[in-house]
Amino acid sequence: MKKKRINDQDINPKYQQLINIIMNLIKQGHFKKGDKLPSETELINEYSVSRNTVRLALDKLVSTGLLYKKQGQGTFFAGIKSNNLSRSSLIGVILPCVTHSIFPYVVRGIENVAHDRHYSVIIGDTNVDNTKELQILERMIARNIDGLVIEPTNSAYATMESEIYKRLKKLTIPYMFVESTIADLEVSSLIIDDELGGFLATEYAIKKGHRRIAHVYKSDNICGIRRDQGYCKALKQYGIPYDEKLVKPYLEKDEVDIVGNKFTKELLALNTQRPTAIIFFNDEGALQSYTAIKEAGLKIPDDISVIGFDNINVSSTTEVPLTTLEHPKYNLGKWAADILIDEIENFDNRVKTNLVIKPTLIERKSVRDLNLG
Repeated sequence: MKKKRINDQDINPKYQQLINIIMNLIKQGHFKKGDKLPSETELINEYSVSRNTVRLALDKLVSTGLLYKKQGQGTFFAGIKSNNLSRSSLIGVILPCVTHSIFPYVVRGIENVAHDRHYSVIIGDTNVDNTKELQILERMIARNIDGLVIEPTNSAYATMESEIYKRLKKLTIPYMFVESTIADLEVSSLIIDDELGGFLATEYAIKKGHRRIAHVYKSDNICGIRRDQGYCKALKQYGIPYDEKLVKPYLEKDEVDIVGNKFTKELLALNTQRPTAIIFFNDEGALQSYTAIKEAGLKIPDDISVIGFDNINVSSTTEVPLTTLEHPKYNLGKWAADILIDEIENFDNRVKTNLVIKPTLIERKSVRDLNLG
């Protein structure tokens, strides 16, 4: 068992502190159903408590059905049921960048539902750092969270060999994915049909007469990869050759920089080979391109067309309202919170929910119809 001292200054009695330690280790996945716990003597030596304290803690846990005893053999883990594991009414939320793009809306949706259902939310921002992601998860588990909503960092690289996969696999509490998933972890998820989104954006530009269409996307994020697949699928379906000069992948960690401005300048520098339309991974990148286009002495959409993704509030109020794809954002957070809390509160009969939301294109003023001449 992981060493953790009993605190003499804690207002909780020592037996309750020991109960909390054992329950936390169970939530962390240190015991499987049927595993034997350390003996009374081992617990006494490990936590420097009396035999009476150990027996009282174990008897309390046995009375809940979480543990059971075999005469002369010891104490064993009975497995988790909804009525034998106390709740903290805390939900963990781990995201790559809480303040960026859609995530403030998602968090607000989660928090509003959690509040209405008498839960509190702990937010963890990984800053696109896998090591930090694991550390945040461990700290949340140590706080005895009842469930977890997570978008994995660098989701395109999350495999069965990755540390986050191994740690999530051990969790005994309900958890679910939003936006991105990790293959082979069969839990609830709420994702967007990103391949369809990439296809719809590209098809729209094509139907407006564009043939040189650029794509700026996150290449280490499974959402970005799927949108690029949709982009390529639309080009192929409409017989437009793929041009690697028009494709600008970037890493999720670089999104804090002004990638939309940077890549727009690179694309405009192609001069006669420059694109007539640029599709961006999100609205923030698309709106950053406006400055680069203006600095080049060009106009949207007269000289170059721009398409975003997410439909954030400012996209409709900018000087040239942005054509984009709708993302449920706030509702995504609400739905995720409801799904997770239902799983927490119906632990014995929880049902896995996997929703794929189809994006819709919102036509505004940032794309020129070249068919009109």
